Amino acid sequence: MQAEFEAHVFPHFPKLRGADWDANLFEADLLTSIQFISLVTCIEEAWGIEIDDDEITAENFSSLSRIAAFLESRRPG
Repeated sequence: MQAEFEAHVFPHFPKLRGADWDANLFEADLLTSIQFISLVTCIEEAWGIEIDDDEITAENFSSLSRIAAFLESRRPG
């Protein structure tokens, strides 16, 4: 998942390259709130999914590793 995530997301969010996958994206100043909205949209488009508002939680989106785990959980089958 990490390579797939990097291929789809990092070209749009170069500041995330080289970031610690467990770092909090906001505390590490890697994303602003506006960039976060763009990131969610980018993920929806790249993976062909719709992310419900109630899924946008710190548990799912506070770090790159949590986002990757969320995307794994959304894989069909």
